[in-house]
Amino acid sequence: MNLENHIIVIGIHSSRTPHLLEMLKREEQGRREVVVVSCEYEESPFDSDVHFVRVNSFTDAIEMERASLSTASAVIVDTDLDDATLTVSLFIAEQNSDAHLVAHFDDSIKRDLLHKYCPNSECISSLSTELVAKSVIDKGSSFIHSELVSAHKGQTQYSIEVPENINDLTLESIYYDFKKHHEAIIIAVHQRDKVCEINPSLATILTAGDIVYYIADERIVDLTW
Repeated sequence: MNLENHIIVIGIHSSRTPHLLEMLKREEQGRREVVVVSCEYEESPFDSDVHFVRVNSFTDAIEMERASLSTASAVIVDTDLDDATLTVSLFIAEQNSDAHLVAHFDDSIKRDLLHKYCPNSECISSLSTELVAKSVIDKGSSFIHSELVSAHKGQTQYSIEVPENINDLTLESIYYDFKKHHEAIIIAVHQRDKVCEINPSLATILTAGDIVYYIADERIVDLTW
């Protein structure tokens, strides 16, 4: 491959990867190419619009560069074993520290371990237990959580970055415009060098580079700050 600013998916999980690719294709709409890397499959089990690379090892720098690892903008690691996911994730972080690293774990201990050594990574673990408890207390919670992360239809969570040419502004100054003009609700803000804040105060000061998370029917592409 000779790609830049693309998404690499490492590992093929029979029950997750096909759905993951469909969501990525719908979200990206051709903006970024998607490359799947596998040690097990000899040929791609997916449609031709998804690139495929067969390697002998996920931690072989020369082989992984066939997927243009060094120029990827995002890497998703989802192997069948948490130990392998942890090892591969650490390797990826060393090879391309600029890429957005997302890893899936079943074991919360290994999830926390990766986040400790790679603070910028996003470590995802199963929320089924938490959702069961939440649904018992607040009926319908499982539907809401499922709807918010689904890329296929309905109200979904998106994010947008404050442009570099924008002066500092308060959350209140854009909060009502999001709802009035785009039927969107701001739910969180991630400011530089701070943890993501859910349901932030309207007095929160936003600066260039901060990320605003919102719920809407479609991604906002024509926002006027």
